[in-house]
Amino acid sequence: MNGFTAWASLNYRSLEFRLHLKSSIERRPRPYGWSEIKAFEMNLDHCLAMDNEVKFEKGCHYKSFDVHFKPEIFEKLALIMPELVYPFLNDYYAGRELSLFRKDIFPNGAILDSAYSMMNHVTEDGLSPLLLDRRGEILLGQILLWKAEIEQRRGLTDSQIETLRKLNEIKRLLTIEEDSFRGILQYARMANMSPTKFKVNFKKVTGYTPFDYWQLGMIQKGVLRLLTTSDSMKDIALDVGYGDTAAFDKAFRKLFEESPSDYRKRMGVNLD
Repeated sequence: MNGFTAWASLNYRSLEFRLHLKSSIERRPRPYGWSEIKAFEMNLDHCLAMDNEVKFEKGCHYKSFDVHFKPEIFEKLALIMPELVYPFLNDYYAGRELSLFRKDIFPNGAILDSAYSMMNHVTEDGLSPLLLDRRGEILLGQILLWKAEIEQRRGLTDSQIETLRKLNEIKRLLTIEEDSFRGILQYARMANMSPTKFKVNFKKVTGYTPFDYWQLGMIQKGVLRLLTTSDSMKDIALDVGYGDTAAFDKAFRKLFEESPSDYRKRMGVNLD
């Protein structure tokens, strides 16, 4: 069997976030050899009736994660990001079906971190439903922020779009798959650019150097853990990729100008 197609249908109105991960083992050009290749699909949909079709290929491993939101969570977020929420919410109240993204848009690292956090939450015993709701709010906020970032790129030339595509692939690697920083030369080769051009273009797009962007992704994972768990600083530091709490504390202070523990207290997090 080469694969199969699955259908899912529900005869009611829904606000649904869909995330699908397809992974396979493929041989890549030197120096990488055999590697795990990951592909993501996602969207935020308003459907009057759900009728989804998903194709599964032979030799691939799939994960699927769906979240159904209530309109109230959009209204809550509208208090802090009205320009992002109301266009979607207006279509919902008008009864118009819509999808927030085109089919070729993949999730960024912040969305994946939030989604994985919720996946882990629902498999654990004894955790508060209120905490799950909070993680849902964080996830929806990340989705809407990603949409706003994509909208800012309209009007670019084909050459600029191709450059962005290459840089986005490196951004995805840095925020999702990289446990260690490989070095400018390797990333520049992957983007088919000289090291100097790669560094200049990467900073234009992200506002960060490649290394700082990779480190920011690690810190963002730590922030999510600080806000949604009662884990110790040591556990968080080690899990997000730092060798010890001192290194995590130093990197955190560089971005937030305060320690991780002070940040957690200031945000009023008390999950004991």
